[in-house]
Amino acid sequence: MHVYSSRDLYNWKDEGLALRALSSKDQFTEDRYFARLYGGYDEKQREMVWRDLSTNRDRDDGWARPSILERPKVIYNKTTGKWVMWLHSDGPSSPTSTSTYARAEAGVAVADSPAGPFRWLGSHRLNRVPSDSVPWCGTSAAFDPAGGMARDMTLFVDDDGTGYIIYSSEENRTMYISKLNEEYTYLSAPPEEAVQGKDFVRTLACNQREAPAMFKADGTYYLVTSGATGWNPNPARYATATEILGKWTDRGNPVSGDAAADTYASQSTNVIPYDPANGKFIFMADRWTPDSLESSRYVWLPARLDDAGTLTIGPDDPWRLEDLGH
Repeated sequence: MHVYSSRDLYNWKDEGLALRALSSKDQFTEDRYFARLYGGYDEKQREMVWRDLSTNRDRDDGWARPSILERPKVIYNKTTGKWVMWLHSDGPSSPTSTSTYARAEAGVAVADSPAGPFRWLGSHRLNRVPSDSVPWCGTSAAFDPAGGMARDMTLFVDDDGTGYIIYSSEENRTMYISKLNEEYTYLSAPPEEAVQGKDFVRTLACNQREAPAMFKADGTYYLVTSGATGWNPNPARYATATEILGKWTDRGNPVSGDAAADTYASQSTNVIPYDPANGKFIFMADRWTPDSLESSRYVWLPARLDDAGTLTIGPDDPWRLEDLGH
């Protein structure tokens, strides 16, 4: 995972690798970087790190496929002074599995600096409701006994310092919002003890949404998501709530015109509160398609809230930060 820093959002500096993957178990002892981070880990913990961070396609431990790390997000914990990274951690669920996206977990790492190095703590299935309490949205696989699936995800820290992880679950059919513990390194309660409405909420059920991006303005929470059509861009939608673990209301597509069909050929990833008091934000998105990965890029567009709290993203005409005012 690379980190880039900027003081003006125009000029960027490559800060290097914040989280490194492994290509060999020997790196735990022979590479100073990994020895320093994981020297205190026992054998079981190192096996966990190897499972989650190995990108070696010629693994000699029987695992058929390498690990996958996607959509990293980082938040700062004022109490611990740590930077906490969560990401979509995936790959085969067993040595014999050939599935690329079988584990469907959320991984977590910590560092003393946003530039790293981040130390891997582990990956987890997250909260879910009992399968007999809600519609199955067309697939019983959504209620895997291993726990709640977690794929596309983001993080959000509320005004009171409470952290949340927002993620696509139930085979990407439903969004969940789960409260984190005080350190932001795990859930507020283990999944088997978590209470809906207190520790998590199941929302946008059966709507097939992914790529969440959350922000807050004037006491209202906003959640922008993308449709789930593989790697292809599709229409965005946004929902609002007055309580983060309460009821969410679908507000429709924030993009108008021809771009409404594919959100300017992108999928949401984050929203920067540029001047929230005046309803001015920056919508951040990823653009990638399997047939032209060389043209993959980030898409940043102006986003605005009107007096009624209606969100508008775009247009994609050339623009500068100065156009949003200061």
